[in-house]
Amino acid sequence: MSKEFVNPDAKQKAINAKKHALILIQGAGQARAGVWSKQVAISENFELGTMLPQLDWAVKLNDYAVLVMNPNQNISEETGKRVPLNETMSNHATHIWKNYVVDSGFQEIFIIAFSAGGNCLTSIMKQNPDTFYN
Repeated sequence: MSKEFVNPDAKQKAINAKKHALILIQGAGQARAGVWSKQVAISENFELGTMLPQLDWAVKLNDYAVLVMNPNQNISEETGKRVPLNETMSNHATHIWKNYVVDSGFQEIFIIAFSAGGNCLTSIMKQNPDTFYN
């Protein structure tokens, strides 16, 4: 069973036209979904090292659906096997974009990408230029 890090509202296209989406993409390394930097979370604090402040902000505004990408997790914790379409960070990001974002119907989409997450965003933009403003 795969884990989805998207709140239920994000899947309801009928209500998305009046909503915004916040997409969060962490960097490479040991960071997992919800963590910007494991090292920063340990050595500084959770507020700086995790996505919790951004998630809290989006939930409080109440008109944001949230999607957290997990491009570092390419081995299933349940099966120990490779996660299909997740061989690389860029493959994961592009797959999520095409299957969860492109036809979602959101009014506006905001993206926060950290470190290698920026490379994921660049891949998304190169493969889907028509979904971004010029």
